[in-house]
Amino acid sequence: MIGVFVTFQFAEKFDERAVRAIAETARARFEGMPGLRSKAFTLNPAKREAANFYVWDSEAAAKAFSPMNWSTG
Repeated sequence: MIGVFVTFQFAEKFDERAVRAIAETARARFEGMPGLRSKAFTLNPAKREAANFYVWDSEAAAKAFSPMNWSTG
């Protein structure tokens, strides 16, 4: 298993309701996704930041979903 933490910083015109609506509509995309065990969404309006935490069966499954630059820091 591998956990992946992804953060997003939003612009000055941060709209908490809009961000929550996007997260809710994206939910269906992740349900039943091969190799994904769980996904959590968090929101910090004071910092205009959202974070997703994914738990994958393997590093290969995680990388297949997101081929971004992987860092260990």
